Amino acid sequence: MEKSRIVDIQKVDELPTVYGRSTASTESLMDPTDVHIADVASSLGSSDTSDAGSLEHDTTRHRHMTCGWDSDVDRSIEDAESVMSGPEVHTVMEDFPRAAEDVDEETKLTEKVPELLEAMNSSAERLNALERELSTIERRRHHLATEWRRRKQQLLPLIGRSVLERTKAYYEACAALGDSQQAVHAATGQFKRAVEDVDRIKRLMAGAEEEFAVDGEVDDDDAVCAKTRESCSTGSTVGDDKDSSVEPSPNAKPARPRTSSSIVLKTTDEQVRLAELSEKLLAAQSARDAAERSCVTRTSEYRSIQMLIARIKRDTTERAIKKAEPWYSDFAKFSALSNKELAKAGKVKAAIRATKRKYHEAMTSLERISNQVHELRRGSVVAEEGI
Repeated sequence: MEKSRIVDIQKVDELPTVYGRSTASTESLMDPTDVHIADVASSLGSSDTSDAGSLEHDTTRHRHMTCGWDSDVDRSIEDAESVMSGPEVHTVMEDFPRAAEDVDEETKLTEKVPELLEAMNSSAERLNALERELSTIERRRHHLATEWRRRKQQLLPLIGRSVLERTKAYYEACAALGDSQQAVHAATGQFKRAVEDVDRIKRLMAGAEEEFAVDGEVDDDDAVCAKTRESCSTGSTVGDDKDSSVEPSPNAKPARPRTSSSIVLKTTDEQVRLAELSEKLLAAQSARDAAERSCVTRTSEYRSIQMLIARIKRDTTERAIKKAEPWYSDFAKFSALSNKELAKAGKVKAAIRATKRKYHEAMTSLERISNQVHELRRGSVVAEEGI
């Protein structure tokens, strides 16, 4: 297969405009100094026919294809190409033959280029969508802040600053009481789950011990029968075995070990299984004890806050508390909504960082492929000049 530098430039025009649909945000991610990506993509069309019709030049498409990456193209060569005739192009192609091995290696290098380009476009589109979502969230938070300022201006003349100052400690304690109540519920649920885990593991251990005990009794019965048969064959009784000098039969089963609870263990696997269950039981009991302590602590905190609220109510009039209620109620509502939007914004920002990282990874891979292709072409040209 034969090629030329002019054909390499022309192949840039034959590529699909993969970045033509990228938005301004996408272009901001692209580094204009990445000048070799167009050349990497040009190798995708290296297997096309080289007739004169395939070498027609479309300067408009070439300008808009690579989003600034076509600064690598020599304009003097491009102008020379636009005035060449078909025979002249074939003459130049015959001057630079390329080995089939180089073409195959270049094809292997550029196999993932379309996939990487698509990944960059997809990442850019997702990034734009995430940025729009983040802007929407920020607008909602700004709207909530504006509404709260407007509401404060309405309530302040009706309530008065002195009333708000006197009742501030009471409503702060009420808010803390609500948080403490949620903590108590969470600790109680965790304690219940820990107790259930302990009971479940205990049932597993009991079932395993019963299974091993049944198997052990069956094996013991088999051993007694074998011993009886051996005694009958030697003319002795079972009770005389203690004083008998007769050697036991080689077919007799060895004595089985027993646990402290007189559970006969059949195999080493059963011992391992019981040991694993015992270890799980200890861990579950430890978790249960920790959950119980946490539950007691949270309950104590809840009761302390209740006592604080009762003491504050004795020092503050009921009338002032009721008068300040709209202010603190609306404040709690707007704060909850704002915190909810803030949590959403955090998740979107994390997704934006991940998408940018994916985009730059794809760009780095394209740059690496570009450098490899240029090294391959440079080595091919040097080898041809040496020949």
